[in-house]
Amino acid sequence: MYSTRGRPRQITDAQVEAIMEWHRNRKPLRVFAAEIGLKASTIQYVIERSGKYKQPSPEQRETAVTQRRTRMKHLREGGWM
Repeated sequence: MYSTRGRPRQITDAQVEAIMEWHRNRKPLRVFAAEIGLKASTIQYVIERSGKYKQPSPEQRETAVTQRRTRMKHLREGGWM
């Protein structure tokens, strides 16, 4: 489950996969960064985190927010909050 609080994630799951694949194959960082349109520092950050994020990717954000709102509504209705 992803967190829906905090700053939304800007990098997609496909970009994370591409970064992790690059990390295994070792192209020059500047060349790879130019290919996928990200900064070299962002790529290094993804590698440090092993591609794991607390936030959902931009494509999955709406679903995660809807699920969280539904869960919170049920907790309030059940008297748990």
